[in-house]
Amino acid sequence: MGAKQMEITGGKWTVARLRPKMRKFAEEYRITLNATKAYKSAYQKSGKVMSDAVAAVQGHKLLKNPKVQAYIEEMLVENTKRTEITADRVLQEIGRIAFSDIRMAFDAAGKLKAIGDWDDEFAPAVSGVKESGSFETGIVKEIRLWSKDSALEKLCRHLGIAKENVNLNIYTGLADAIREGRERAAQR
Repeated sequence: MGAKQMEITGGKWTVARLRPKMRKFAEEYRITLNATKAYKSAYQKSGKVMSDAVAAVQGHKLLKNPKVQAYIEEMLVENTKRTEITADRVLQEIGRIAFSDIRMAFDAAGKLKAIGDWDDEFAPAVSGVKESGSFETGIVKEIRLWSKDSALEKLCRHLGIAKENVNLNIYTGLADAIREGRERAAQR
């Protein structure tokens, strides 16, 4: 690839030809989203073992390189255009699962609708159907939905509603040491 121009957050970057190992790093990173693995894949010599610590540091440095960043962004943009999978589309699908309602599988009389009659909001929430009979008869034993908990958790994280709780109990070791010291002193 010759020099290319691409737009990133309103600015322009000139993406010059990357060295082969930098290009391989960027391509591996796009697949794994793990700088350590990507660095090892691109730079580790056959027969030699590279430590994770070295690969992590070097991979992090490469991720800061503007040319590598621009190439990764370019690949993501091309991938999005090719697959037509966007962040909005992914969030929409997660929302369909999170807000799915099993009642949508049934008609007003409480009878199960044929699978083809499920609307586009409900159908993506179905992870599987076990049936007895055939699709023509529409006799179904079980409808399984994707996990609403998981979908809601993903949406909450995306929206910043739920934060991970980190509970650090730094006094546990100290409290145990004090207790053990008191027990030893009481035995004397």
